[in-house]
Amino acid sequence: MIDVDHFKAINDNNGHEVGDQVIRHVSKFLAGAGRSTDLVGRLGGDEFIILLQNPRERAVQMLDRTRQQLQVSPLRKDDGGVVEVELSVGVGSTAGTSGYDLESLMAAADGALYVAKDRGRHQVVCLEMEDTQLQAPFV
Repeated sequence: MIDVDHFKAINDNNGHEVGDQVIRHVSKFLAGAGRSTDLVGRLGGDEFIILLQNPRERAVQMLDRTRQQLQVSPLRKDDGGVVEVELSVGVGSTAGTSGYDLESLMAAADGALYVAKDRGRHQVVCLEMEDTQLQAPFV
């Protein structure tokens, strides 16, 4: 799950027309970031979802790379100004306890998204990977 950081401030500072442009900018960017087999959708407002067919480690790397690339590709407004766009991302995976249950996967991704926001936004969080790392035996 992906959320545009500080979207309300973007709307408040630039107007809803620019906010709509930001949504289209992010949509196009996300659609071009993955492979043709990946599904990108907008859940509503400033929230998006991507279904990837990658192992979670590669998915996290791809999403982090996408987040960074979007940051250096700001929206260029008609008046010549720019709007910088940052994303928070939460990842759920079939390798975790959710398995292939879509509702559970979305809940895991949503929970990770809230953690990303709580940790300061503009990052990718996969709680399942953190849990795995915490449970790894010490050598």
